[in-house]
Amino acid sequence: YDPRTGDINTVDVMVGAHFALSELVGTELPYGHKVLVSPTLIAKLDAYRDALGTAVNLTSGYRSPAHQRATCQSLCGMDSCSGTCAARSRHSWGDAADHGVVPSPTYSDAGCKAKFNFVFREGNHMHLDLNPEHAICTVDIL
Repeated sequence: YDPRTGDINTVDVMVGAHFALSELVGTELPYGHKVLVSPTLIAKLDAYRDALGTAVNLTSGYRSPAHQRATCQSLCGMDSCSGTCAARSRHSWGDAADHGVVPSPTYSDAGCKAKFNFVFREGNHMHLDLNPEHAICTVDIL
């Protein structure tokens, strides 16, 4: 349901130039059918994809609190893991996404060009979010 237009769509609806809703909420579906996705996130993901000039495989987008707890449990066996999995993740705000790629400066530079607030190079993905506690393009590496 799009609250701006009142339209009801399937998860295959394109929400940006390059991304379908399913790419942003697909991992959430086992946990529930209500999701939160920021239009600003979508615009910045489109800019990120344009900066890279290639397809972007999103491995995670919106996560409900239950989904976030399960994610942390799978990583460290607790509801949150210091440095790797926050209980109050920006994924739960609908303004974060993970790009499944081996992190490199090429991807963090594209995240900065797209004006994400926080660009995090972690393990097997790039984390991109709109956390207002960070200045534009704070880059961190774990």
